[in-house]
Amino acid sequence: MKTCRHQFCNGNSCDETPWQNSEFCILHIDLPEDESSEEFREINEAKNLKVEEKVSKGDFNFEGARLLEVNFSGMKIRDSLDFNHAVIRKDALFERVEIGKHAWFRWAEIGGSALFVRAEIGGSALFGEGKIGGNAWFGGTGIGGNAWFGGTGIGGNAWFRGAKIGGNAWFRGAKIGGNACFEAAKIGRNVWFRMAKIGGNAWFRGAEIGEGAQFEGAKVGGKSEFDLTEKKE
Repeated sequence: MKTCRHQFCNGNSCDETPWQNSEFCILHIDLPEDESSEEFREINEAKNLKVEEKVSKGDFNFEGARLLEVNFSGMKIRDSLDFNHAVIRKDALFERVEIGKHAWFRWAEIGGSALFVRAEIGGSALFGEGKIGGNAWFGGTGIGGNAWFGGTGIGGNAWFRGAKIGGNAWFRGAKIGGNACFEAAKIGRNVWFRMAKIGGNAWFRGAEIGEGAQFEGAKVGGKSEFDLTEKKE
């Protein structure tokens, strides 16, 4: 039986049936450009149904999926959430979501914003080498491991005000169009902004850093406030 041509990062192929005359399954087929067309409506509805089916089974592997938007706000996910290489045309909403392990978004493209306001992630939030057209909003979020945004392009703000990050906040080589806000954030290990470009302000007022902060080669277009405090044992 013919199966989807998409190949996952681990080398395995997708075993889903291709959509109609396509070579890809409904999750991995691209959305038509014309959002007002009947073809777009049909494909998008089928994608939404497939997402609901997977979620109902506790399957949160959406690696390489092509979706209009995602809203998993308030959900409880026992293991990891995988959107590596995914393309989400609009927003990715994960407000107050609880993820037991990692949130994988490496090489993902999000046209709108990635909203993880007051979310709880047991492992790491991995967005390296990805693109976010709007804001990366992690205000008040708890991340047990690292916040990994190395090489990521963020069109709007990287907002981590009041976030708690157990490991590193890694933004080496990231490009942030707006502000980088880490006010009152608690970071267990290091803050890395080497060679990063921040179009707006860089705010670290009242941030608590466990080990060190490195900003060699970073460029900040607006104001910089680095009122950092050492972590108290």
